[in-house]
Amino acid sequence: NPTNFNNKIFDCQGHTIEGDGSGYDGGIYLNSRQNNTIKNCIIRNFNYGIYLYYSSNNTLTNN
Repeated sequence: NPTNFNNKIFDCQGHTIEGDGSGYDGGIYLNSRQNNTIKNCIIRNFNYGIYLYYSSNNTLTNN
């Protein structure tokens, strides 16, 4: 959960975020974050690909 991550664009540009398949985790995790865009990410082997907890007005595109 990055500090001061509000009003940002996170563009993976088609790159992969890959976990090891163990545990209770997320590839991208945002807690109490607003107005972000997460796009073009390939996310594999996580319990949650993208986990938005108490977050609002975020946009997910082409993930």
